[in-house]
Amino acid sequence: MSLRPRDIGQPKPDDHSKWLIAPRDSVTVVSKNAQSCGYVGDSAFVAGRSFAFALSAILFVDHDGVLNDARYAYDEIGKPFLKALGEAVLAAQRSGQSG
Repeated sequence: MSLRPRDIGQPKPDDHSKWLIAPRDSVTVVSKNAQSCGYVGDSAFVAGRSFAFALSAILFVDHDGVLNDARYAYDEIGKPFLKALGEAVLAAQRSGQSG
């Protein structure tokens, strides 16, 4: 769960399955994500040189209220929100402002 696609020879971006926080050279991210029936989520353990934390988020992104219609906002709402949340928490951890 911590390997990047390039670590195993896959031609996908490093953040392919890391929706909260994309791995960087100085940051290790071990995560598991899922999306189904309007829910999208990611749980990650993130470790850097001077910090380590766990972050988990699940969102319901069915904007029309009809389940099982395959019309969910995973890419439009869910994944961008998860990325923004992860980056905000990472920035706070790096600056020592977590609490």
